[in-house]
Amino acid sequence: MFDILKNYEELTVSEKRVLSYIMENQDQIPHIKINDLAEATFVSKTVIINLAQKLDFSGFREMKYYISQKIIEKMSAQETSTVLYREILKQSMDKTFSLVTEEQLQKTAAKIKAAKNVFIMARGTSKAVGYYLEH
Repeated sequence: MFDILKNYEELTVSEKRVLSYIMENQDQIPHIKINDLAEATFVSKTVIINLAQKLDFSGFREMKYYISQKIIEKMSAQETSTVLYREILKQSMDKTFSLVTEEQLQKTAAKIKAAKNVFIMARGTSKAVGYYLEH
């Protein structure tokens, strides 16, 4: 388990500013892009990546995933109803569908169906999805 504040004294002023922003806006972090976080905290993307690594994450994406999981755990501790899980899943799916058009989905599905071989590559937090798709 990661200890977010473990290396706090070793952080630079800029890294502390980013960490402070993250702690104050935890609910926004799972949906924020690194460029937007850099802009909001007036730092470079490198500062954010260095911060993530100093906190023992491989990078910003892993840190975002960790924060997302903590938010989900916190929410499920407060309320464990099926409606809540359905809402979280619905929001994730809506976000995905907002990024991909119906035409792109159909073209991709047709290419996968027509292919003799399909190679699945995944790393980091998407590994589990890659394994699932493999099966």
